[in-house]
Amino acid sequence: MLLVPSVVSMVWFAIFGGAAFQVQQEADKANTPGLVTMVNGTPSVNFDGALFDLIKNLSMPDWATTAVIVLDMVLVAIFFITGADAASIVMGSLSSNGAEHPRRGVVIFRGCLTGAVAAVMLLTGGDEPSEALAGLQRITIVAALPFVIVMMLLCFALTKDLRRDPLSLRRRLATSVVERGIRTGVEQHGGVQFDLVTKHDCAEKCPDSDCLGETSTGSIPTVETRHPDQALNSRER
Repeated sequence: MLLVPSVVSMVWFAIFGGAAFQVQQEADKANTPGLVTMVNGTPSVNFDGALFDLIKNLSMPDWATTAVIVLDMVLVAIFFITGADAASIVMGSLSSNGAEHPRRGVVIFRGCLTGAVAAVMLLTGGDEPSEALAGLQRITIVAALPFVIVMMLLCFALTKDLRRDPLSLRRRLATSVVERGIRTGVEQHGGVQFDLVTKHDCAEKCPDSDCLGETSTGSIPTVETRHPDQALNSRER
């Protein structure tokens, strides 16, 4: 499933990128304005309307061009809505101590706050839409620096939580129990060979699966050291 977005993106860029190359090549041959214009020897591209310019140059009927443009606007709106919704949920989760399902009021507040910040950035960017978007991009880049520090702190917190993860603690505790059993066996039996037996201590109530020797449910095995003669006698019995 993880390959689906990548494959769809590759197909998308292959089709629309190839179409843009073809439109630009035909415009260069006919000496007509294409998607890219030269300004003082430097290529200039209207990124805000490049997709719409491409659709208009696909030599389709007017009704088809209008339909594709409307569909494109709907898809762009869905992209922004779903992206903003996901961002609001993530911010709501982070501000709710990592809750998987933050309260709806928190999510709505985060979404409204994000929209308000974007609106303020666009309004302060200038009268022209292109200048406003350029100003928004510059502000975003500047605001990303403190976020880098936040991300570093998040990485530190994640590493700290992983060290406290129950599975990791259980594994380290089991290893420590075995090491202590080996050390005890060496001290008790000296240089004589001994067997190391692991079993579950079922003196306390525990699930049946634990008593059968399974550790997947979280029980920690106990370790016993036996002399080979004792181990042989226990097997014969």
